[in-house]
Amino acid sequence: MKKGHWTFLSNHGRVLLYLSMNPESTTEHISRETELSLRGVQKIIAELEEAGYIARHKEGRRNYYT
Repeated sequence: MKKGHWTFLSNHGRVLLYLSMNPESTTEHISRETELSLRGVQKIIAELEEAGYIARHKEGRRNYYT
């Protein structure tokens, strides 16, 4: 996030919302669009998956989230 910019959503909420609108996005793309670190996005996705909020579907080398 840019300095001085704020939001009502947590980082988990931002990633979940972004994935709901863009399920074919890569973690790199999510990181760039949400302005979160790649490692942070990877951790959030793992936590959302573990909590049952999203499911990961692998197709070849790509992951898709629903």
